[in-house]
Amino acid sequence: MSEELKKLEDLAEEGREAAGERADKVTAATEEAAGKAESFFEEAKQALGEWTEAAKEKAAELKEAAEEFAEGSKKEAGERADQLSEAFGDAAEKAKAKFEELKEKAQESFEEAKEDAQKSADESRAAAGERADQLTEAGQPCEAVEEAKQDAAETAALMQNIGKVDRVVVDSYAIDETWEKIVRPNTKEIFV
Repeated sequence: MSEELKKLEDLAEEGREAAGERADKVTAATEEAAGKAESFFEEAKQALGEWTEAAKEKAAELKEAAEEFAEGSKKEAGERADQLSEAFGDAAEKAKAKFEELKEKAQESFEEAKEDAQKSADESRAAAGERADQLTEAGQPCEAVEEAKQDAAETAALMQNIGKVDRVVVDSYAIDETWEKIVRPNTKEIFV
């Protein structure tokens, strides 16, 4: 085995290790974002439940005030009903505001994780592409590059047969920019 070939194999191994590390980072970031989103939604759910319970209590008091009104204390019951209606409205507005705030935080966390995952995937694809280019430049056939091109052509042909698709979901570090360029005209979105 020549020294050049050994160096290229070492580079390929480094690429595989780097891709594995990046995949671990993407997985960890996705799990963290999912945990944050779940936590935010649980907080919103709990807050909404508490405010719903408070609203029920206020509604019961409002009913009681209405019954007082029916019994004859029109003025007093009317004032009490106004107070309770205002309190009920405030509680509902607070619940809605808290829910929207938590929903926004969850969305932000999801978007951050999505961006991190995309960045890591792009870096991994670029590193794999560089390794393949190094092998090709050194005169070593790179079967992975040729297989990726063939796969892209087959995928594009299949998509042309079934018509334009909305989204293609990709889960492979072997797929690079060349693959995406071949498939892109047949879909609205590629999700990596």
